[in-house]
Amino acid sequence: MSQEPRFVWRNSYIGITVAAVSVALISMLAAIYFRGNPAEAYKQCQELVDAQKYEESLKVCESASISATKGFNALINKATALNNLNRYEEGLATYDRAIQLNPNSPEALAGKGDTLFNLKRYEEALTTYEDAIAIQADYTYAWIGKGNTLLNLKRYEPALMAYEKATEISPDDPSSWIARGYGLAELNRWDGALTSFEKALEINPDDAEAWIGRGGVLSSLKRYDAALASYEKAIKLDPSLSSALVGKSEVLRNLQRPKDALVVCQQALAADANNPETKLCEGDALFALGRYEDSLAAYEAILQLDAENSTAWEGKGLVLAKQKRYETAIAAYDKALALDPDSPSTWVVLYNRAEALNFLQRYPEAITAVDRALKIGPTTGVAYNDVWFVRGNALAGLQRYQEAITNYDKAIKIKPDFEAAWNSKGNALIKLKQYQSAISAYDSALKINPTYFYALSGKGDALVQLRQYGQAIDVYSQALKVPTSSQYPTLDAQKYAVWNSRGNAFYQLKKYQEAISDYEQAVALKPDFADAHFNKGKALVALEQYGEAIAAFDRAIAIQPDYPGAAIAKQQANQKLGSKP
Repeated sequence: MSQEPRFVWRNSYIGITVAAVSVALISMLAAIYFRGNPAEAYKQCQELVDAQKYEESLKVCESASISATKGFNALINKATALNNLNRYEEGLATYDRAIQLNPNSPEALAGKGDTLFNLKRYEEALTTYEDAIAIQADYTYAWIGKGNTLLNLKRYEPALMAYEKATEISPDDPSSWIARGYGLAELNRWDGALTSFEKALEINPDDAEAWIGRGGVLSSLKRYDAALASYEKAIKLDPSLSSALVGKSEVLRNLQRPKDALVVCQQALAADANNPETKLCEGDALFALGRYEDSLAAYEAILQLDAENSTAWEGKGLVLAKQKRYETAIAAYDKALALDPDSPSTWVVLYNRAEALNFLQRYPEAITAVDRALKIGPTTGVAYNDVWFVRGNALAGLQRYQEAITNYDKAIKIKPDFEAAWNSKGNALIKLKQYQSAISAYDSALKINPTYFYALSGKGDALVQLRQYGQAIDVYSQALKVPTSSQYPTLDAQKYAVWNSRGNAFYQLKKYQEAISDYEQAVALKPDFADAHFNKGKALVALEQYGEAIAAFDRAIAIQPDYPGAAIAKQQANQKLGSKP
């Protein structure tokens, strides 16, 4: 499946105050000096935090915390630094120290709320944000934090009310509109999200975060050129902004520019090597290039650092599925689902899991996974066509062809140019012996993609069933001319079945030599293809070349000892050979 864009920006409003870090240690001598000069220590503490030199700031801020006048602010700065270093438990303890000094500080309470949010302790975070609001009802930042927390708790309408409150309190603050935009985007309410980001840009056209959010929404709407322009605007404002670079890479992949996407990911890694999203970007770009081993290595590198990164597990599953390692892929998907069962992309993981189950012919399990995806996923959106498609494939695997067709029709209704769904519908109609309807379905697929190999092959099969052998030969010939592509790198090796089918059509027209030539092409591609050996034997019998026919039947029997009719055909050929003058 073509994956839905990962909303790397999903909770990035929190990231506005939690920036990426560079790690360095301040010298012990400096710490000792500042311990005796708390006023100077606070000044240096503030400067280091403002400069995002978080590791260096810790000891200085701790030295400043003994100041009678600046101790509270020093602790706030230290907690901010710890959060930026992802040391959330220490950050939480530091906020608690600050709150002991000033229990009525909405800033300290909101900071504690952020820390609890990052620890995924959402109920506690919600209570803390509400404590901040109780002290200062017009504290916009706390309302935004409350909205983010409610969103993660799946309390969607209260979350939107919190964002609305933030915009009412601070209608001229782009941050409140950005938060509202992210909240609406999380609910796939794209129009409202886009309006929110554009409102933020009306207030401040140079707000890079708003440009990033706008890019994410436009990407979700598959308006890739406009999304690319948004990300490039954000990058122009701040070239080191890794989230913009990651978003740009995502769009480039969707624009079928995987090499450019990888270059941009490498820029993101250079800007922010410690951010898991930049490493995920690299894995995704390598996947798009078909460099599956390198992609797998990238995801594995993330998991070595963070074994609970659900998105990396999902990516690992996709690579393993591409490598046809379906059991291992399913295990990776299960790990992703266990780590983050409430992720907005859970339905996508379930879809991918169902697809792998289909390949293993575990069709009932696939249907169960797809039904879960349908229950929790978005009710609209082009990407949902794939879910109905995979469900149809599972039903077809269970020989429930009419139900499969109903599912394919749902996929086509969402995406009328879904060539694979048209093709699979044709396959199901053949199983129901509705050959003319099958041809119509294949023609719909071929109208979208005239060189669609599988639709050409299927149409040929339907024409054979209608005994329109000449037309079938023409269609099979078109299929055999379809070149190998990046989408179908092993296509030539898969053509053995079409060579055999075209041979059968020639056989029906009593063009036995042409039939034999096609059967030989089939076994050249797949030497253990018993059907083609047997069919060649029949054609040779028709040409009264009984010795060669017996050899062909022997090859079919060697491959499949119980091949239907082969032993009898060989016996008859032997009899005719013996009676031949």
